[in-house]
Amino acid sequence: MTKVKLGDYVSLQTHKVDNITAVNTSYVSTENLQPNKNGVLFPAASVPSSGKVNFYGVGDILVSNIRPYFKKIWMAINPGTHSSDVLNFRTKSPKLTQEYLYIVLESDSFFDYVTLTSKGTKMPRGDKDAIMDFEFSLPSLDVQQKLSNTIMALERKILMSKQVNDNLLELADATFEKNYEQQVGNQKLETLATVKGGKRLPKGAPLTEVKTQHPYLRITDYSKNGVPSVQSMQYITEEVFDKISRYVINEGEVFLSIVGTIGIVDLIDERLDNASLTENAVKIHAQTTAMAHYLYLYLRSDEGRHEIDSRTVGTTQKKLAITRIKDFDVGVISETDLQEFERTVSPLINMVLANRSEIDTLVQIRDSLLQELI
Repeated sequence: MTKVKLGDYVSLQTHKVDNITAVNTSYVSTENLQPNKNGVLFPAASVPSSGKVNFYGVGDILVSNIRPYFKKIWMAINPGTHSSDVLNFRTKSPKLTQEYLYIVLESDSFFDYVTLTSKGTKMPRGDKDAIMDFEFSLPSLDVQQKLSNTIMALERKILMSKQVNDNLLELADATFEKNYEQQVGNQKLETLATVKGGKRLPKGAPLTEVKTQHPYLRITDYSKNGVPSVQSMQYITEEVFDKISRYVINEGEVFLSIVGTIGIVDLIDERLDNASLTENAVKIHAQTTAMAHYLYLYLRSDEGRHEIDSRTVGTTQKKLAITRIKDFDVGVISETDLQEFERTVSPLINMVLANRSEIDTLVQIRDSLLQELI
C-alpha cells in the first residue's frame, strides 16, 4: 500500500474571525478537548474576550497541540471557533476523504509520532513542520470508505453507550436529590466513612505502559466528567508496589481528587480494584454499599460541590486537605429511606459500570484496528 506524507494531502486551517463569534457551546480549546480520543465537552469554561479566534467547520478535525500524549481529538459535527493551541486539519486532495483522515489522525501511530517530534519538556507542543512529514498508508477511495465506516460505526456505539451512562447518572443524581430533601440531620463525613490518601511513587520509581498486576491510578487518567480511561493507565512493577502496597483503592470505594484538578469523583469498579492510588487523591470507604452510593452521589451533587469548593485552599496550586474532607457536613437520611434509596440507585449504578466495561472493549477493538490499518 502506498505511503504518503500528511502535508501532501492535508492542510492546516487558520481562518480567523472576530472573538464575538466565540460562544461556550461551540468553542474548542485544549481544556475542553478530552484525553484519550474522547471528543470534546461543552460548554467551554471560558471563551476569549478580545482579539481573533480560529474558525472551524463541520467535518474539520481538531487536535490539541499541547501535550500530544493526551491524544485529544474531535471531528466537528457543528461549526464553531477554537484556540490557537488546537490544530484544524482538512484534506486538500480528492484522493483522501475527510473520514479516512480522521481515523489516521486518531491512530496511536500519529499521536506517538507527534509526541516523539514535539518541542519542549514541561509543556511539549507538536512541531507543525514535523507533523506534516508524518507518513501513512493511502488506499483507494473504496477501501478508505470501508475502513472509515468500520471505525466510525464503533465510535457511534461508544458514544451511544456514553450517552446512556450520562442519562443513567442523571437519574441517579435526581434520586439522590429527592432523598436528600428527607434528611433528618447532619453528620461529619468521617462518621460515615473512612478517608485515606494515596501515596507518591518512591523517588526514581518509574511508571510503565507495560501492563502489570498493579495499575497506578492518577488524576490524569480521568476525563472532567469523572470517567477513568483504562487505556491510558500506567503501571508499576512488583518491587515498587511492595513499597506502597498499603495505598490502594478497591472496588466500591469512592475516588476524590484533592490537588490540581480538584473534585473529580468516581465510584471504583472491578477494573480498578486494588489499583495503587496517587497522592493527589483520596479514597472514601463506607461500611455498606448503600452508604458508598449515597456518598458518591452526594459528592456529585450541588451540596457536595459546595463543600468541596468552600474547603479548597490555595491559589497557584489548589489543595483539599484530608482533614477538611473528614469535616464535610453531610445531610443524612433515615436508615429506612437509605435502603429505599439503594433499591432505586443500585441498578442504575450497576448498569453504568457494566456499560463502562463494554465501552472499554469497544475502544480496545477500535484502537487495535487502527494500529493494523494505519
